[in-house]
Amino acid sequence: MRNPDIFARDDWSKNYKHSIIQHHRECLNFQGQIFIELIKHFGIVAGKPGGEDTLGRSILDLQTPEEIIDRARTLTKLAARVVADEQWTYQVPSYDDLVKASEKDDSNGRDK
Repeated sequence: MRNPDIFARDDWSKNYKHSIIQHHRECLNFQGQIFIELIKHFGIVAGKPGGEDTLGRSILDLQTPEEIIDRARTLTKLAARVVADEQWTYQVPSYDDLVKASEKDDSNGRDK
């Protein structure tokens, strides 16, 4: 995915405010959002098989922090690759293009 455009903006309305703005130029579509939510829901299980108790039930041992980080890294790389392969993103116009389109709409008498 693309990095967002980053720029500074001065707001002179009621109180002066200087802001740093991130304008994302690539976003996840519906399928991409579901994909990420399912990863959040099912992806990080902080346990690993640790044998069985006397009744034959599975015992889970906690993963180490390093193992959790490695799993998250692997899921992130795989998820990014699948999102790109499935084309589950869409492009967003630049901030300048959005402002120009808004100004053009205003000059034609249409609402924003």
